[in-house]
Amino acid sequence: MDSTKKDPVSRSPASQNATKELLPHLPNGHQVILSDLGHATDFWHYEPSAAALLLTAFYDTGRVDTSRYTHHAVSFATPVTQTAIAKYLLATMIGFAALAALSLLWVARRVRKHGDAGRKTSFATRTVVPLVLGLGGWFGAALIAATLWPALSLTSELLGILAPSGPIALGLYLACTHRGWDRAAKSLGLLAASAGALLGGWFGFTVTSGLFALVTTTIGAAAAGNLALIAVSLWRERSARGPGNDSVRNLRRSARSRQPRTSRGAPWRRPPRLGSRPVTPTSHDPRGQAAVTEPPGSS
Repeated sequence: MDSTKKDPVSRSPASQNATKELLPHLPNGHQVILSDLGHATDFWHYEPSAAALLLTAFYDTGRVDTSRYTHHAVSFATPVTQTAIAKYLLATMIGFAALAALSLLWVARRVRKHGDAGRKTSFATRTVVPLVLGLGGWFGAALIAATLWPALSLTSELLGILAPSGPIALGLYLACTHRGWDRAAKSLGLLAASAGALLGGWFGFTVTSGLFALVTTTIGAAAAGNLALIAVSLWRERSARGPGNDSVRNLRRSARSRQPRTSRGAPWRRPPRLGSRPVTPTSHDPRGQAAVTEPPGSS
């Protein structure tokens, strides 16, 4: 027994192939054509009682009974069309790209207005916002590449590393910069954030493949960029306390060494005034404690 259908897509129905190639080798076989049905899945799920009667009747009596089958009308209407899916995907990509751009503009505005990003804004920009920047950067670059360079693959290494790492590096730099820094300090911070983000993005991109590589690239770029900025901050603090400030420390030490000392090594202080009575300079007893001597007749 062969149960098949007419293929609505192919020009040569599958039933014809079964008639010409399969039935000649089955002397007791019967061909059953269920039109407008699929293959195994439709046969078992469309009218199961009809399929059970067809099989049991054939195996019991050798008779083919298709009386319970009804005609199945093919419907090409779907709850969600491919056009709607494409529109939803496009809206998501544009939304993430716009959100990433607005995040960068918001942090840049705070730096310009207040001098720096602030503690809370800086913490959020260096921990949570990089996820938005990475996805938004890649979505925006993918739309531009698909429009201007159709031959460029969206899974290419160049697009997968540069697109998320660039916005992340800029966001990390804005989160740690200060308006009062000189040009050299700002350039060093931007260079460190860019180098760290690119290196971390490359490492995250090569760890895995597929769409999940975008997530690992974003995480790697954010982590390495933060580490690079922390290293630069520590280096600048150490340089500020370096040999260039030894002269200031030496002057302070020499000023403290020139102060008069008591017999016990403590710095000398002017004795307090006791009313209007004159007080003679302090003298020291053999035990090393200071004693106050009053002039004769004062008692």
